[in-house]
Amino acid sequence: MSHGLRVNGTVEATVLSKLSEGATAKQKKKDARGWFCEKYVSPTVILSTMAEHGWKLSISYKTQGVLGDGKLYPANMMVFSRPFRK
Repeated sequence: MSHGLRVNGTVEATVLSKLSEGATAKQKKKDARGWFCEKYVSPTVILSTMAEHGWKLSISYKTQGVLGDGKLYPANMMVFSRPFRK
């Protein structure tokens, strides 16, 4: 695997569903950090989906991430925030 989408923290199921459209149940995982989907999702789709649900981009940057094979892969990190909702 050389791509995927990780969501650290908690996001509504509707957002996760939209971001993982077309992925199988085997490609989606929930863990201690949050949620992961083994599927490429373009930054444009991520930005528009998050904006539709009231999230605002705080910062975005290019970095690297380590996958299960121990190799470094390019990664786009995006941090979103949203006012507290009751």
